[in-house]
Amino acid sequence: MEQLDQHRGIADIRQTLSSAKRELMALLTPQGHWEGELSSSALSTATAIAAWREHLPARMSRRIDRAIRRGVEFLTRAQR
Repeated sequence: MEQLDQHRGIADIRQTLSSAKRELMALLTPQGHWEGELSSSALSTATAIAAWREHLPARMSRRIDRAIRRGVEFLTRAQR
């Protein structure tokens, strides 16, 4: 029974992550970045890129891949 509960927990986590991803992607502007309440700092951008690269499938959607590329470009420009 414990193994079944763990399986359900993993399914819930995957569903939550999928929902969060959809919501975040819906907030992207046509230019491929977020505006408003989300941070535009280099640290938050680097954190998002690292998380996406680590946890998304190797074959990402073009929109996500484009967002990651723009984030990397931002980090390159923001270097001191």
